[in-house]
Amino acid sequence: MKTTRIYILLALLLIAGGTMKAQLRIDWQQCYGGLGIDEPAKFLPKDKGYIILGVSDLGSGMIACGDQGSTGAWVIEIDENHEIVNQDCFQGYHGILKAKDMDGYYFYGKKVFPSTGNSGILAVRTDDNLNIIWERTLGCEEHYFPYSVHGVVTDDGGIVCTTGKGFWACGDASQFFGSTDFWVVKLDKNGELEWETTLGTSGDEMDDRVAIAEDGGLYVFGDAANQSGNGSIESCARPGGYADGILVKMNANGEVEWNRCNGGNKHDSFSNVIELPDGYLFGGHSSSSDGDLQSAGYHPGHWYGQSWMPLTSDIWLLRTDLDGNVLWSKCYGGTKDEQIVKVFLNEDGGFTVFGTTMSLDGDSQSANNLKPAWNLEIGNKLWVFRTDSNGNLLWERAIGTQTESHEYLEDVIKHSDREYTLLAECGSSGGEMPCGDYNCTNDTAYLMNSYNNYWVLHVTDTVDYTTLQVPERLLPEERAIFVYPNPANGKVTIEGVEAEEVWVYNALGQLVKRVRNSNEVSLEGLVQGVYLVRIRDKEGGSFMEKVMVR
Repeated sequence: MKTTRIYILLALLLIAGGTMKAQLRIDWQQCYGGLGIDEPAKFLPKDKGYIILGVSDLGSGMIACGDQGSTGAWVIEIDENHEIVNQDCFQGYHGILKAKDMDGYYFYGKKVFPSTGNSGILAVRTDDNLNIIWERTLGCEEHYFPYSVHGVVTDDGGIVCTTGKGFWACGDASQFFGSTDFWVVKLDKNGELEWETTLGTSGDEMDDRVAIAEDGGLYVFGDAANQSGNGSIESCARPGGYADGILVKMNANGEVEWNRCNGGNKHDSFSNVIELPDGYLFGGHSSSSDGDLQSAGYHPGHWYGQSWMPLTSDIWLLRTDLDGNVLWSKCYGGTKDEQIVKVFLNEDGGFTVFGTTMSLDGDSQSANNLKPAWNLEIGNKLWVFRTDSNGNLLWERAIGTQTESHEYLEDVIKHSDREYTLLAECGSSGGEMPCGDYNCTNDTAYLMNSYNNYWVLHVTDTVDYTTLQVPERLLPEERAIFVYPNPANGKVTIEGVEAEEVWVYNALGQLVKRVRNSNEVSLEGLVQGVYLVRIRDKEGGSFMEKVMVR
């Protein structure tokens, strides 16, 4: 029978979420926007600052470019003091990439064909001052084309764009296989079309992202469902399932080398891939508890808590060997919804994961520090966690406001295993601002009528990993120690050991209860929140459990 032993109090508090604000330090933060809705998308380092792209209604406030009052892309450059030093406004941009062979940038997104009002893929190259060098629209004027657009810069200085398209082959798209397919387009550095290809079967394939492989080829990934019949890739999604995560490997000339699917019988998708010396680490989201997610630890839940609503998603990490054999598969989250944005490989072989959470249970315990005082619900909050090389959770930290408003993470830049800069969207709230982790210093962000803003924050991981000892995360049926009921409001009972001494710590790491020679612990007088229960048995073993007091 497995047991969970933790020897250092710091590690106990860290896992419980009690001192998470001290473990993931916010070094600086700033907000940008007008008085309307400003939604960031992507950003890049530039000099000692950043260049940031998003969508804005181009209202007043900080916005000083373009046609006021019309929605479009708002691009800003901030310096090392986090001040805006340059800005411009465009139409149709979704993403930004740094050009490889010379100064300047690529922008990509959607562009309307004036003759029909339908949309195609837009690719634009600018110089370093955002002056347009060339602009190219690809697609089919007779049909609305892209669902979303993703891009990556290639080693030869060109750009590859992908989108999900459906129901036609026309214009620049030479093939169609059925329902929705991936469409992949390669432009050279001068904007000339080098090649285009459609990836799909007679079923449904929807792209989520494209990445450069270490050999110069491409990875296109997303989800696939109802695959059957002939096409340009192998049908691999399981029959009767909602959608599996799919990865397609292409060479630099756009030729398919192989593709694989992983998942269960619910909705699963890939959005990240890391090449490892002996295999791959995939990041995505999942609602499955079978197939490749058997024993992965999915936290079952339904949207709005209604059984007739769709299942919520967990963040999903999948580790395979080079042949696609699953080495381990793990889910992270709670009974609400979690989504992944980026995952990074650490020097110790573990992974740091960035995404969002709406949960107050399961692995997302630190989000309880951000829940509104007037109820138990929260909106989306930024969520960061770190695992060891086997996917075992080391720590987790929710970042956001103490309101029901939503904070969406959009992009992350890694500086080292310890330091990251995050680009997020902070929604407006009816509560007092600043609050929680949200504490920008510019006035516009605090105006209650400013709605959503760009939110940029730099964080540092301060955990001492030389003293952190964390065992394999166990499934509930494997655990030897139980503290119940959980949630609780009167007392809890310890089952599985004979307790010699029990300590209860609050979210600040303060000792609030101490009991000797009893397996029952009174919770009278404790305020609502998450508590750490540390247990020492008669044989000197040390155990830990988390309890929600309501």
